[in-house]
Amino acid sequence: MMHYLDTNLLVYSAVNQDPLKRQQSQSIIQSLFEVDLLLLSPLSIQELIFTLSKLKIPKAQIENTYSLFQKFCRYEIDCTIMDDVYSVVAELEYGKNINDLIHLKFAERYCEKLITFDKDFKRLSPFSKISIEVIA
Repeated sequence: MMHYLDTNLLVYSAVNQDPLKRQQSQSIIQSLFEVDLLLLSPLSIQELIFTLSKLKIPKAQIENTYSLFQKFCRYEIDCTIMDDVYSVVAELEYGKNINDLIHLKFAERYCEKLITFDKDFKRLSPFSKISIEVIA
């Protein structure tokens, strides 16, 4: 019953760019923390650090955010996940949405649900069996 969060929820929880999205993402993260149902991928952590750095977030805040989320990164992105990703990428425009597909296929392997603010995931739902919740 693990839940996978797209990186955008992590970023919105850490940076107050949109108060409503921040509140929504913090609420979701807190509820998953409490029942230990949160799973993240190495890609989520990489994208989070990259985005916070790009937004010029202070180093100490990035370190605290990393420390908070890295413990929920429990599995690797292996070659079989990449094979699944490639099979879909070959049907779509090469390279476009590849990171979203990595998130999707990682989540599909280990979780029952993927949660995101990104509407592009609706377009990818035919390529997965996992439940995708796009927060409006």
